[in-house]
Amino acid sequence: MSHQTKIMAIATQKGGSGKSTSTHILGLALSGKSVGKKVLVIDADAQGSIKGYLQYAKKAKKNPELEPSYAFEAVALDNLRDTLKKNFGKYDYILIDLPGTLHLQGVRTAFIACDLVFIPVLPSRDDFEAAITTMKLLQEIKEYKQANESDLNFYCFVNQAEPNR
Repeated sequence: MSHQTKIMAIATQKGGSGKSTSTHILGLALSGKSVGKKVLVIDADAQGSIKGYLQYAKKAKKNPELEPSYAFEAVALDNLRDTLKKNFGKYDYILIDLPGTLHLQGVRTAFIACDLVFIPVLPSRDDFEAAITTMKLLQEIKEYKQANESDLNFYCFVNQAEPNR
């Protein structure tokens, strides 16, 4: 059965702002029992944080059979386009965890494939500046997609609130 797949990425121009954790949590939320969507999470960040989370969870629970409620693939940026093509229509959502650098070849291609991008922002000057840089690139891509009769939406969210900030 073919689905109308929505492709989403969690991205920003800075490491350590919660991209991987947010991707994992969103994948669990969308694929969990209450929502029940078919979800593929793609870890396209060379750090492989999501893959690491999943391995840690298996060890911590002492259950080597433990699997998340979503499908998972770790993919190099060079192979991301092919992975998206192969899986488009098989899932309701494909979530991509991208590296914390926008200049890597393949990041722009990932953004062009996306319907939606979430930008996690920690309450710090560096994170706000990184979010602005990311939004400028995403605005260029949005204009490109609109010229080609497509669209891209992007949103920032505060990933961690600290008292008195």
